[in-house]
Amino acid sequence: MTLSIIALTPGVITTKVPGSKSIVWPVYATHGVADVPRLDVLFVPGGSDTGTDGWIEEFVKERFGETGIVASVCTGAQRLARAGVLEGKRATTNKFLFNSVSRDGVNVTWVSTARWVRDGKIWTSSGVAAGKFGLFDGA
Repeated sequence: MTLSIIALTPGVITTKVPGSKSIVWPVYATHGVADVPRLDVLFVPGGSDTGTDGWIEEFVKERFGETGIVASVCTGAQRLARAGVLEGKRATTNKFLFNSVSRDGVNVTWVSTARWVRDGKIWTSSGVAAGKFGLFDGA
């Protein structure tokens, strides 16, 4: 298995959310968007919008057709919705931010009670605790 960490350009990136007091560590982006190899799985994490200027959504849109599985955790579903890949699909997201995230996307059936939802090759999940806590298993 090969794990590719993608950023605008390869190199050291931060995990710090602006204004937060959370613990951070540097991560090395193995690829910039221009040199990403073919992906079997594209995983879109959540978290706050750290000023990506839409490149993540554009990347998802460009690579969606050739990627076997597209998955998100937490508010990563918002990026999928903004990329347009959730149109006509069922999805879920972070429960604390559900109302604001679920405003994004066209013709998305947002499932507020699911821990995770699979619709075709798209998997969305509620958040970091989606595998342990939740109201019921998604479908």
